[in-house]
Amino acid sequence: MVAPHGQLAWPSVRRILVPTNGLLAAEAAADLGGLLAGSSNAELVLLNVTAPRPPHPGDAPAPASAVHLEDLSQLLTRLNIRQRHRIRHGNFPEDEILAEITESDVDLVILGCTNRGHGALPYLGDTVERLLATCPVPLILLVTATTNRRIKRPKRESTAS
Repeated sequence: MVAPHGQLAWPSVRRILVPTNGLLAAEAAADLGGLLAGSSNAELVLLNVTAPRPPHPGDAPAPASAVHLEDLSQLLTRLNIRQRHRIRHGNFPEDEILAEITESDVDLVILGCTNRGHGALPYLGDTVERLLATCPVPLILLVTATTNRRIKRPKRESTAS
């Protein structure tokens, strides 16, 4: 955990932000966020950052990561965890995450990432590296060694008749 200005005052955590992108590491971070939020009665904010909106919003389907966000939200609802989800659009995920921290008055960020380094030299990706340098609140990194695979969910059946 990286905590600017000292340690995290756990009892004061009211809102936990988990950026999610549909990858296994992000789902693991959401699981940890759900456990921590449930044990402390904090609100869990799930954030998905997508590319900038197309000129005509109806032109593009919802990205797979937004569908993943909805799936996580349904699971957290079943577990009775206070949560909400947000979708932001931008070219630089770290900028959108930092803006969400301020707008949602977040006390803690949990970020799932994959070590893409070689040997003893870890590399977590540009977004993570930038957040480590600039995040104004404590940040828990949940680092996995697996590849960045998307979560495979069964296709939803249409309920239309």
